[in-house]
Amino acid sequence: MKKIIIVFIAISFGTINAKELVVRELAQFYSEERNQKKILFSEKKRGGVISFELKAINRDSKDFVKCKWMKSFSIDQLLYFINSLASIEGNSHIEASLFSMTAKKNKVVIRINDTSCSSEHKMYYFQKSCKRSLSFVISANQSDRLVKILRADLQFLNHVSK
Repeated sequence: MKKIIIVFIAISFGTINAKELVVRELAQFYSEERNQKKILFSEKKRGGVISFELKAINRDSKDFVKCKWMKSFSIDQLLYFINSLASIEGNSHIEASLFSMTAKKNKVVIRINDTSCSSEHKMYYFQKSCKRSLSFVISANQSDRLVKILRADLQFLNHVSK
C-alpha cells in the first residue's frame, strides 16, 4: 500500500510541475528562389520563458534534396532582426553575428548564421552528410509585410513599444 501511495505522489508531483509547451505561429511565407523554401516564424512558451523559432523547409524535386533548418531566437535577437530587415534598402549590406542581409534589385538575401540542415540525408557520391546553412531570398514587399506582422505580434505580446 505504501508503494502505491509513493508512486501516486511521485506521478502527481511530476504532472503538477510539468510546464506546458505552447507554440504559436507568427508568420509563414515562401521564399522567392528557384527552389522555394517555406519559412515559418513561431513563438514558444514554456512556463514563463518565451523564445522564438525560425523553421525552414525547401521542396524536394529532381534537382534539389529536401532540407530542414531550425534556429531559436531570444526576444532581443528577434527585435534586432526585425529592425535590420526594416532598415535595409537599396544596395546595402548588414552583417551581424546572428545573420547577414544583402539588398539587391528589390530583393533581400538573408543568411542565418550557425544553422545547418537537420535532415538526415546524405549528399554526393561518397555519402557525406548535408551541412547546408540557411539562406533565402525574399522580395521587398515580403520584407515589409514580415516586419509589419512580426512587430504587430510583438506589440500584442508587450515586447515592443510603439
